[in-house]
Amino acid sequence: MRKVIRVGVLLLAFTVPVTWAGTLAPLSVRKLSSAASSVAWLDPQHVVVAGPSGVRALSLADLSSVEMISVQPVPEGLPDPLSVTTDGKSVVASNGFLRTQFAYDVANRKRIFARASQSFVVIDLAVCRGKVYVLGWRVGPASANNPEGIAVWQGALTPRFETLQPLHRIQSGPASVAIFNDSIPIYGGALAAEPDGTLDVITAAEAGVFQYTPDGALRRRIGEGLGELVMRRMHDVNFTYGGEPLARYQQVVNRQPTIDDLVVTPDGPAIVVRTVKGELVEWELWYPNEHRTSQRVKLGISRRGPFGHLSCDARKRDLVCVYQAPASSQQAAALNQSNLATMLVQFELPHMPLAQSTLSSHR
Repeated sequence: MRKVIRVGVLLLAFTVPVTWAGTLAPLSVRKLSSAASSVAWLDPQHVVVAGPSGVRALSLADLSSVEMISVQPVPEGLPDPLSVTTDGKSVVASNGFLRTQFAYDVANRKRIFARASQSFVVIDLAVCRGKVYVLGWRVGPASANNPEGIAVWQGALTPRFETLQPLHRIQSGPASVAIFNDSIPIYGGALAAEPDGTLDVITAAEAGVFQYTPDGALRRRIGEGLGELVMRRMHDVNFTYGGEPLARYQQVVNRQPTIDDLVVTPDGPAIVVRTVKGELVEWELWYPNEHRTSQRVKLGISRRGPFGHLSCDARKRDLVCVYQAPASSQQAAALNQSNLATMLVQFELPHMPLAQSTLSSHR
């Protein structure tokens, strides 16, 4: 964990001019009939949502839904899925805290695998072209068994995550490896698979988005100057305030911009960044260039703090997101946020300048 920080370097990072593309107003904001914590595009007319009522395919036309994964115990279902990802053929849902995952075959409407194992902490998942990518770390007898700082694993759709092969390692030294090995779901980073098979990786342990080709070669690292997104106090998030959610947010999470998600756009990857201003939680899209960002776009939504996160997915210029919207300050401060109203929000992403587009793999 980083304990010695050069103040001058940090000041330089925070004072670099930022180009803002304004505030992006939603095309629609609709309340879902049941809570959802994660969303992913299934096809142009449907998204997949995951929450306390299971994993469901949701029609954007009328919000009707069809169950994909029930909340029955593993292996018949997946209780309380917190995240979901899909490539249109397979759907993979996860509860990283319970260490349970479920993979579903869309065409055949049946289970591919279900797993419940304490051997792996899963922060995020991506699925693409029959492969699964896992952001997370192996567990030893008492803590992380990951001295090499392996952050992303890849392989066939299998419940045996222990057989997956390393893809991405933390590259910024032992202090960053320590941050990653303290990371937990929600706070640790995100994965996003691009249409051409490129995998985009961001962690809260080091700055930048790492892009890997389908055959596993590192293509480039962008946004490597975005050190303000590194969660240097991850140990406090996981351990010091592990049993004190309110203190965790007030003392650590809400004191810096953090990574809520990562989406793929026609102009390259965009980081979904959570910020807190006063009593409001807000979100921005940061488009990384070689060093920092070429553009930042504020999303025209917010909620009362101190809690609250945003899950998003992009399909070309169509961005869809879900978040919990408390109706009062009492609801906003409640430790159990799962019963709050969930809002499904749709945006049309703007066209970014050519300087950003040159970083995209969509050519």
